[in-house]
Amino acid sequence: MIYTNEDILNKRIVVWDIETTGLHYDKDNEKRDRIIQIAGVEVIDGEITSFYEQKFSPTYIDKNGKKALKDVGSSFEVHKISMDMLVNQPELPEKIDDFLNFIKGSALIAHNGNMFDVPFTNKELSDMGKNIKLNEVADEIQDTLFLARCFEASAKKQSLDKIVERHSNPQLFKKIKIKNWLNPNEEREIDLAE
Repeated sequence: MIYTNEDILNKRIVVWDIETTGLHYDKDNEKRDRIIQIAGVEVIDGEITSFYEQKFSPTYIDKNGKKALKDVGSSFEVHKISMDMLVNQPELPEKIDDFLNFIKGSALIAHNGNMFDVPFTNKELSDMGKNIKLNEVADEIQDTLFLARCFEASAKKQSLDKIVERHSNPQLFKKIKIKNWLNPNEEREIDLAE
């Protein structure tokens, strides 16, 4: 369902993204890629109010029954997250409930979320024995790529960079401080122009 801007702006919004070791969430265990980061920002009444960010060690059980790490491989070129940055991070099952609590009851928004972020995360939830899907946690899920194609069908490029370039308003870009949703004592300054 597509909501008007007014409808969605009256909700608690979480804009989120995942980074992974690759594109394949539908392969067998050893060949399947893993989530290595989930990040999101909470938006209430049009203001960014908090953030969630967690990296994960991309572990799996190999054919010998031993825990192994899935290498980031060439996906490093996309997200710049190295294996060194992941080795001492928690595994996804240890922290997934924090993310699910962060998105609970929100309007969940991702770019290309319907084709990648949502099914990838749902596969991870299923594999760890969670009998739940993201659409059962969030009130609704919206995909900005789908919306961009609906409203700008003639635009050839629909990457986030191109959408922002077409619609940017320099007055919107500023530096803001937001709190970590899990640790309100931690603040991070972000530059909306970057």
